[in-house]
Amino acid sequence: MYNTKSVSSRFSVSFVFNLLRSGLTLATTILLARFLGAEDYGRLAFLLASFVAFKSLIDMSSANAFFTFLSKEVRSNSFIRIYWLWMAVQLFFPLFLLGLVLPDEILVNIWLNESRFLVILALIATFMQQSAWQVASQMAEAQRETMAIQRLSNIIVLCHLAAIIFLNFFDLLTLPMILILLSVEWALGAFLASRMYSASDEKSDTFQSVLSEFWSYCKPLIPYGWLVAACGFLDRWMLQLWGGSAEQAYYSVASNISTIVIIASVSVIKILWKEFAEAYHQDNMDLLKALYERWTHIIFFISSFVSGVSIAWSDTILDILLGSEYSGGKVAFLLMMIYPVHQCLGQINGVLLLATEKTKLQAIIGSIFMVVSLFASYYFLAPADAFIPGLRLGSEGLALKMLIMNFVVVNALGYVISRKFNWKYKWFFQFYILAGVIALGYFSKYLVLGMFSSVYFSIVLSFMIYSLIVAFLVYCFPSLTLGITRLELNRFTARIGF
Repeated sequence: MYNTKSVSSRFSVSFVFNLLRSGLTLATTILLARFLGAEDYGRLAFLLASFVAFKSLIDMSSANAFFTFLSKEVRSNSFIRIYWLWMAVQLFFPLFLLGLVLPDEILVNIWLNESRFLVILALIATFMQQSAWQVASQMAEAQRETMAIQRLSNIIVLCHLAAIIFLNFFDLLTLPMILILLSVEWALGAFLASRMYSASDEKSDTFQSVLSEFWSYCKPLIPYGWLVAACGFLDRWMLQLWGGSAEQAYYSVASNISTIVIIASVSVIKILWKEFAEAYHQDNMDLLKALYERWTHIIFFISSFVSGVSIAWSDTILDILLGSEYSGGKVAFLLMMIYPVHQCLGQINGVLLLATEKTKLQAIIGSIFMVVSLFASYYFLAPADAFIPGLRLGSEGLALKMLIMNFVVVNALGYVISRKFNWKYKWFFQFYILAGVIALGYFSKYLVLGMFSSVYFSIVLSFMIYSLIVAFLVYCFPSLTLGITRLELNRFTARIGF
């Protein structure tokens, strides 16, 4: 019988849905970038990014604690209600500050002359999409409702795309309308997703007991979360200040499109978080190690595979999708197609520490690299005539900084994890896999260049050649490519329908 609750089966379902959603999100990103133009799209991207950073400031890692606690065991209705009250505080307190307290002169300096109304709309839209939806989807995933939550997510994204096209057709596509649309869509989605969780009535949590539980988990992560928020905001603020809305648009488009590289990581990360937490709670260290090592290797390979062919055709892809208005972002786009490959390792490392409640370790290592990253951002983004001169590289500089810092911190954290759990640190696969797929991507590209007049046909044929070569290598060398045996490969492909 097909086990829909196993990691591999849930991953296959999640991967298919995430692939579909990534296509819809990519289409939405392209249309918005084209409909709004680089200037307005850059403004929208900056507003949303600023409140994504703000989320880390006010959330204080409570969402990570919430999912970890739900993943270990079924929690009570009172526990769920207390946490949703905390979520309400996260929304209404900043609304009060922005609406009634913050002076105009401070607001225009932080959000660079955007209106108070637009800033408030951006706050609400970001909260609904990044906070309310995240918590509600975690509730569903904690009970392994992967298929249901993925289906709902795809419906929301599809409705959003249809609404964007509709608004543009009737000349109603403005920044306020987009933000209102996001708020309504994700608020409704969060409500429906939260209904998928069946709480237990066996134990009644009190406010004091819940607060104590969260405080123990979050205490080491609170300063780190504030540092993440500051760095995330300042990265985009410095880019907006010294690069302008166009550079912000180049970076945002590249960052959004590059998420297609981490489809596999996004598909499995909450699944692994659930399984890590449960295995550690049951003191099953062999299972914990097997899950971590196997899926780290598999996800890195899949992400590298997507990145390899995308890098080779990056200039052409950007021209096809967005046209000449975004040609200034070609270097940033290429760099951001490499960045997510190691980002997927960072995500798995992060959820392992969060799921096993080793939050102090992540906070210490993360904080060190956040501080270094902030100085690196200044150096890459600041103009040459600043008090401390910089390189003023704009979107290219921010993308390069993200790529370098991510590679360093991922490997540092991976090494520390291996020492903490007494595992052997396996790192060499990162180099030969990524270098190999990039080389194969360019090889398959140059095989077809000049053969056809249609660039679309050339890309398709190049991808087919690339895929066949990679599939052959996976079949011949499963342990080197995926980190599994031939027998495990056969079992895995059988589970996901191949």
